[in-house]
Amino acid sequence: IQQHYRHAIRQSFKVHADEDDPERIQQIIKRAIEDADWVMNK
Repeated sequence: IQQHYRHAIRQSFKVHADEDDPERIQQIIKRAIEDADWVMNK
């Protein structure tokens, strides 16, 4: 199941790879890290 989440997180990164707003990018990265932490703590 972790594999699935890892893929989903990677996909969300790719989707936002063309973001230009640094603040928005920080939010996305922070969220991705929180999601990854949540998955690892499962």
